[in-house]
Amino acid sequence: MGTLVCEHDPAACFCQRLRRFTKQDRLPKIRNRAMTSVFISGGCKSGKSYHAQILAKKLQQVPFPLYYWATMVPGDDEDWQRIEKHRHDRKNWGFETLEISKNILSVPEKYNVNGTFLLDSVTALLANEMFTENGTIVADAPQKLSHELTLLVERLNNIVFVSDFIYSDAYCYDASTEEFRKGLALIDRQLAGVCETVLELSGGMAIVHKSTTNRNPCPFHSVTDFEYP
Repeated sequence: MGTLVCEHDPAACFCQRLRRFTKQDRLPKIRNRAMTSVFISGGCKSGKSYHAQILAKKLQQVPFPLYYWATMVPGDDEDWQRIEKHRHDRKNWGFETLEISKNILSVPEKYNVNGTFLLDSVTALLANEMFTENGTIVADAPQKLSHELTLLVERLNNIVFVSDFIYSDAYCYDASTEEFRKGLALIDRQLAGVCETVLELSGGMAIVHKSTTNRNPCPFHSVTDFEYP
């Protein structure tokens, strides 16, 4: 596994593959802080959630809590199976589970901001915000959520975001699905810009696209660094 080398911004290279899904051309900047933020993207069953758990465990600063922030609202048996798998994977790891699917800015008010948060996933958050129970679509949900997630980066000590890379297939989807993909791409590019570390998971391998934090450099740089806590 190697690190992506870029003459300019490594995160921008990672985001080039998202560019056709959004009109945003420049990655945002964020002030330097003594906190750590990580953005992880990957395809289905790439190992992104498991590796995010390992990273969150490494970032935890005892005695502050370790939170697993579950965002999915289960809608069928497949969703429940995925939830049960994640619960099994993180059993005995010391996570306190938060089940919060909307109103994400309430979290810094209710929970210890010095803790380490693993938010899984950004994809489910957008689905919750964008698609309503009565079948309507909230068109500005991606912009709203992008802003709120950026505020979380500023307000929480350590946070790891997990998102789904759903942009590489050539299939032509219906209009609402394409709008969802564009919305998620906008959010992903925003998070890749503001987070200090950006990782891509592929086939269980982690590619480090960006690692800029001074206090906590990326805790792993090769697959051998991924070990059970």
